[in-house]
Amino acid sequence: MNETTKPTVVKKTTKAKTVEEQNPTIQSLENHDHQPSVRNEAVLLMQQSNKNEVMLGASCASKRVHEGSPIIDKETKQQKVDINTQQPLFYANKYYTTLTFDGGEIETEVTKEQYENVLQEGGRFSCVGRLSPVKVFGQTQIMPVFYSFTRLY
Repeated sequence: MNETTKPTVVKKTTKAKTVEEQNPTIQSLENHDHQPSVRNEAVLLMQQSNKNEVMLGASCASKRVHEGSPIIDKETKQQKVDINTQQPLFYANKYYTTLTFDGGEIETEVTKEQYENVLQEGGRFSCVGRLSPVKVFGQTQIMPVFYSFTRLY
């Protein structure tokens, strides 16, 4: 009898690799120290809480210009005049806007560029600023001073 022998098939089994074995740059969660990330988060939280930053969502209710007053010479008590043009001299104009928000309103000084190009009455803005000492009628008060206005809609 002629025996036909079947070839034996040997299946190669491979052991499943873990994520750490596939990519050695990834650390195992078992060996991971959670302290640095908690420490970094605590430092970030402290930096944010100690940062002097004010953010406010508000509408521009009104705008106004306070015209500069004449510059008076202290000795002669007369208004100063520009030597070249012979025009009377004035202090620079100041620009103000009234911002309304839920719970109140605040009037703040803005730059000429912000007054003319950015702020529009009735528009909603995200205002970013800081708390700063401001003189109001000779009294120093801590008030928000805004330096950035972003139009929301």
